[in-house]
Amino acid sequence: MKRYLLNFLLIAALIFGVTPSVVFADGNEASANGVEYATLEEALEVGGEVSLLTDVTLETTVTVTNPTVLNLGDHVITNLVEGDRPIYVDTNSFTINATGGGMTIPEENTNALGFI
Repeated sequence: MKRYLLNFLLIAALIFGVTPSVVFADGNEASANGVEYATLEEALEVGGEVSLLTDVTLETTVTVTNPTVLNLGDHVITNLVEGDRPIYVDTNSFTINATGGGMTIPEENTNALGFI
């Protein structure tokens, strides 16, 4: 009986050990300096090298107070802030890089004042 149990455990370990694993993102929107944050706002507060991990919608203005490079990658920031800009820059260095992503303002947001 012990022998069959050991064989079963060995086979199970081999099957699960060689089967490719899928890693799912835990819902974080952005990273700053290699640390992931739940929201883009939190990552921008830290500053430094900020990268989007998914498409993001901003509904309130975010103030950037530390030197920041915002890497959009292939992701999009959607501006739903009405009557103001979604990103207010209060630092001497702020850069946005986009390889395939960008920023968009929906037609319905007629009171938007741009992005920065």
